[in-house]
Formats: sequence, C-alpha cells, structure tokens
Amino acid sequence: MKRLSKKLFVIFLLSFFCLWPLSSSFSQEVDVGVDIILASQKSSYIDTRLTGIEGQLKSIFRFSSYELYTTRRLVIPMGREEQIALPESKIFLLSPLYFHGRMVVMQAKILSGRRLVVDTQFRVSQGGSFFVGGPQTQKGVIILKVTAY
Repeated sequence: MKRLSKKLFVIFLLSFFCLWPLSSSFSQEVDVGVDIILASQKSSYIDTRLTGIEGQLKSIFRFSSYELYTTRRLVIPMGREEQIALPESKIFLLSPLYFHGRMVVMQAKILSGRRLVVDTQFRVSQGGSFFVGGPQTQKGVIILKVTAY
C-alpha cells in the first residue's frame, strides 16, 4: 500500500512538472498597440502623428493622404479575441494565438455588418509592427497598424 502511494505521488509530481509549462503559457498576455488610420486620395494631408511611418505607408498603400483616426493600447490574454470599433460601424477583431519562437502569431478580422471582409494571420516580433489594409469608408480606406510591445 505504501509503495502504491509513493508511485501515485511520483506520477502526480511528474504530471505537475510536465504540464506546468503548458498551463503558464495559457495565462500569457500580449501588449498590443493598434493605430487606426484613414487613407485616401482626396488631398495630400499627412497627419503629423504619422511622420515616423509615412514612408512605410506610402510604399505599401500608395495613398496621398493619411490621418490617424485613433490609437488603442490593449493587453490581450493569449487565445482571447478583442474587439475594436472602427469608423462606420465596422469592427476589428484581434486575437493573439500562440508564440512562435520570439514572435507572436495573431489573427486579425474585420467585420462590416455581419460580413467578414478581412481574415488573416500574421507574425510580429516584440517591438515590431504589421499593417492590415481594411475596408473602404466614405472618408477613404481603413489601415490598421498593429504593434506588439
């Protein structure tokens, strides 16, 4: 009987130490910044708050006007989906899925009403950013810059 209880105790300890790293990764959170940018061809206005990324925006999207609509900073638990309101009742859904080395893999979706207009996964390293081109609005196109801190 004593020998059985020792075996059970050893099995319990092994299970605990083998599963402990998995359980700690589920509780991880990702610190994320989201810049919501409106881009158009209606003028040549460049929002001064976008000066540091103006070159990237112009080389990727080729619009003449970029305006920072708003910025959000979020701490999102791994595997949880966070909603961010966009202009004209559109919704941005962002979910960190898992870590791949020193990068976090995220899922980004944009809904226009009930219609899914963007659905993509991307990897971003700490301090890195990823741009997501979004749907058309009356003021132009929504561009999202997602940064992992």
